[in-house]
Amino acid sequence: DYNGQLQIGQGTVIVGVNNGIGTNITTANRGVDLGLNVGDTSTANNVSLLASNGVTVGQSIYVSPNTSGGTRTIGLSGNGTNTFNNEMYLDGNLTVSVGTATTDQTTISGAIINTGGLIKTGSGNLILSGANTYSGGTTISAGTLQIGAGSASGSISGAITNNGTLVFNRSDAVTLANVISGTGAVTKASGSGNLTLSGANTFSGKVTVSSGTLTASGVSDSAGSGLGTGNQIELGSGANLQVTVGAGTTNTTARSLIFNGSGTLGASTGTLVWNGNTTFNASTASTFAFNSLAAGTNVFGGIIGNTTNNSAVSLNFQSSQIWSLTGANTFTGGITIGGGKVMATTIADTGTASSVGAGGTIRFGYFDNAPTTFEYVGNGNTNNRQIKLGASAGSNNNTATFLQNGTGA
Repeated sequence: DYNGQLQIGQGTVIVGVNNGIGTNITTANRGVDLGLNVGDTSTANNVSLLASNGVTVGQSIYVSPNTSGGTRTIGLSGNGTNTFNNEMYLDGNLTVSVGTATTDQTTISGAIINTGGLIKTGSGNLILSGANTYSGGTTISAGTLQIGAGSASGSISGAITNNGTLVFNRSDAVTLANVISGTGAVTKASGSGNLTLSGANTFSGKVTVSSGTLTASGVSDSAGSGLGTGNQIELGSGANLQVTVGAGTTNTTARSLIFNGSGTLGASTGTLVWNGNTTFNASTASTFAFNSLAAGTNVFGGIIGNTTNNSAVSLNFQSSQIWSLTGANTFTGGITIGGGKVMATTIADTGTASSVGAGGTIRFGYFDNAPTTFEYVGNGNTNNRQIKLGASAGSNNNTATFLQNGTGA
């Protein structure tokens, strides 16, 4: 080992062992100058510092400006996993190339700072787990860029162009106001923490909430919103999607909801109109829960059916606000109104699609101290479904109201 700087002014250096390029790891006198010639002049050449499978690069890295052209690249040589665990100072844009397979992985655990940008290439996964403050923006050209490694650290800075997959894997609550554009997908990975997307995002890929809660500032199928402009949202078992709509405004969407178990859709402040259909991929009975802090009448107009193997899906309304069901729903697990009001535009006998599904009991007045209302606002029709008022023995102060405000008898 030697104790000095390594300047890479042209070509590629491949590190085959831990700290194989020296022991200088201080940030005051950086271990690697990426893109500098002798005399500390920035080069127009493409230069690379790659590490082999299993190698940790402990040296701090300086990335020179790209004003004369040329790329500055770090990453993985071949396939496997590696780590860069010291600070990176970006005067220029840094490209991180991560393998040719989706199982390849590079972790940058040191802080990425200064004015340059970050460009992710390659099919593998780049994990950023440091307290990053770089301001030049982020581009995901391919593969996956993951923020955090399951703990309460990891960050991203600047505007994000996402043409791959952007994953958040933090254990704590995280708010991202950065605008996300591009054709890529966004995923909230495992962990019970809340992820809030508050930017006017225009990315067009799928949104996946594997667990915990994703809170989005609005939803729009064409304009910028927290959920971008894609047409699918997928929820893992027990996951929650909360949409914050501006006060006095209505957000309408036709995007589809895919459930891999029970899940929750919530709205707050303004009014949410959801006209997209649902798919339940679970192999057992599932519950679609609704909650709301909105002042207006939220609408779910999409079709809600049973699971793909025909296990029953039930609806559970948890808040004190209003939801209106308008779709020709075929679920058979029934409805529980635990608070607020549920409005139905159609009702029918068991086996026939209606706003309240095609089977199961309609229960309301079901929890202590929670006034509930079921209101039918459609045309005259018959219904042989069981309607159950009140809960099990021992419940107190239940108030259940049934209203028929439709036309006909």
